[in-house]
Amino acid sequence: MDSYETILSKINLHWKAGFISNEILKPVVRSEFCKILENLKRERILAIIGPRRVGKSTLLHQTMNHLINDGVEPQNILFFSGDEPSLFVDVTKNIGSIIDFYEMNVLKKRFDEIT
Repeated sequence: MDSYETILSKINLHWKAGFISNEILKPVVRSEFCKILENLKRERILAIIGPRRVGKSTLLHQTMNHLINDGVEPQNILFFSGDEPSLFVDVTKNIGSIIDFYEMNVLKKRFDEIT
């Protein structure tokens, strides 16, 4: 069983590369992208929902790319899918476990310590 560090590093290649790969980004930017950017300014939680294979991850990667280009440190962006089975092999692990790992091992501080 791979560790969170191994799995999340494979999913979040931007942590080391410093950018989102063009292979992941799609050339078409949909109108929903602008809605996401508007909601980012409000600093509110936003749910992106829809059937499989409609472009939710693409929208998120385009948003991540925008944030990095806007000066956000790549390590400050965590991406993972709830569909990623290797993250949830251990039934005692959950999204909270991933967030805790991310805070302590990638950010090296808690969210409430970030300004």
